[in-house]
Amino acid sequence: MKLLPIFLFVALLVSCSKEPNHAAGLLDGEQRFLIVNTFDAINKMPTVPHERTRNRELAKMVDTLIESKEYELAEQFIEKIENWRKQQKQVQLATAYFKEGIVQKAEILIQQVEAIAYKITSLKSAEPQLSDAERVFLEQYDDFRVDRIKVALSAYYLEKDEKVKSEDWSKNVLPTEQADFIKLKAFALVGEDYEAAIIINDMLATGETFEGKCAAIDGYVALYSYYYDDEAKRTELAEKILLYTKTLPIMYRVEWLHKMAVSAHDFNDTINAERFFNEAAALISTVSLGHRMYFPLKSSNITTAFTIGKEEAAAVQAVDLRNKYNEIKTSIFNIYRADLLIACAEAFMAVGNEDASYTAYLDAIDQAGVNPNSRPRVEDLTIIVQSLIRNDVVLSEEITTKLVSLSDSVETPW
Repeated sequence: MKLLPIFLFVALLVSCSKEPNHAAGLLDGEQRFLIVNTFDAINKMPTVPHERTRNRELAKMVDTLIESKEYELAEQFIEKIENWRKQQKQVQLATAYFKEGIVQKAEILIQQVEAIAYKITSLKSAEPQLSDAERVFLEQYDDFRVDRIKVALSAYYLEKDEKVKSEDWSKNVLPTEQADFIKLKAFALVGEDYEAAIIINDMLATGETFEGKCAAIDGYVALYSYYYDDEAKRTELAEKILLYTKTLPIMYRVEWLHKMAVSAHDFNDTINAERFFNEAAALISTVSLGHRMYFPLKSSNITTAFTIGKEEAAAVQAVDLRNKYNEIKTSIFNIYRADLLIACAEAFMAVGNEDASYTAYLDAIDQAGVNPNSRPRVEDLTIIVQSLIRNDVVLSEEITTKLVSLSDSVETPW
């Protein structure tokens, strides 16, 4: 008899627990089983030479668990991460705990991370005199890595409204990393102080970093939605978005246009909803895009079309997207096929065509197993499971069985 991995026991215990818990999680037993099974596959990856890949994929599953409020399982998964992402995810989990009112657990995690952060700061100040062991430790947190931990701590204290601590942790952080924290500060002001939020976003938009410019547009788009009823503010924001997005990559521009189209639709402004949607669709169809960019953008465009009331057109375009995949399949390298099929599956799910969505997911699983190397199999497994969970797809027996088989197939060669 095959023994169940320890994490599967944990998952089942959590799902069956009768103890009252206002953060019990949103996943059902099958979804939780699927995530744990995926975790076990990722954890098989050898440290050499795949430590970074393993930690990255584990972090993705932790993100999915936190989004699903599966905090206890997320906390145990985090313990298996072996680089800077561990502390980053601990802080993100602590922030989630705090939002749920589980303050004691949040503080325990924060204390652990702050101890690491202070140690890093101390070692950096004494760098010339470090021992070999200390140098090896410090290398794990070089450059942007420690900054991402600091930014996460800043975000935590911003959530707690402890502004001094929040600002302290963001000091001397690389501008490329600080942009996310500044964006959070601007978001916090959206409903309180329009002018202050505009000032912060203008500073980011006119700055020198790409990350800052993108953060600024995120802020403008959030303000655009919040103040849609105010024509003067809406006009000002639309002008800023148009001005600052001209030189930014198409994938960002399309998603901002989609958000603006949905905002317009929510306020029964069919003219602007149609306008922004059409602008996004035109970018996708007229700009020369590789398949790996085209398929997810087109899938998102189909989802937006359905959301703003273009149901029939969206349903037809979902079929067209799948047909396009079928036409070009043989020209796509096998490690990329699952990505494109997931885009098709999500488009079908958005328009309510569950049968076609299931078929696309099953085909994605099959294509994930084509490559003889296990690293791309694990990477495909991760994105397939994330998509199924985030789209709350009802798991058929066939999908679950195939995913377990894919997970079991992970072994040498990598």
